[in-house]
Amino acid sequence: MTLLISKPNFYVRVHGVNKHKITLDGIIWAVTKVSGYSEKELTSNNRKREIMWWRHCIAYLACKHTYNSLQSIGLRLGGRDHTTIMNARTKIQNYLDYKDALFVDRIKKIETLL
Repeated sequence: MTLLISKPNFYVRVHGVNKHKITLDGIIWAVTKVSGYSEKELTSNNRKREIMWWRHCIAYLACKHTYNSLQSIGLRLGGRDHTTIMNARTKIQNYLDYKDALFVDRIKKIETLL
């Protein structure tokens, strides 16, 4: 039997194990720790390839781990459109589908911090 109870302290009980709720701010924090870029840099209009890649990671992880809408994720990432978030999610998913070791390791590193 699966038991799912939301608690006010942001913990969820699944199969008898406590697991914390993942938020968009938590994902951004984890990416800043792994990437070395600040939150301001990641949510800016900077189009450097490296910063854009980390921003795509945030969008992918937010779609995967939160219930936020594409529009709310885009707004939090510097006022981007929902289609930009869809594109970012697809790009990262394609890298993961091809089992690119660098991308898989980076995503796993971020997910361990969540």
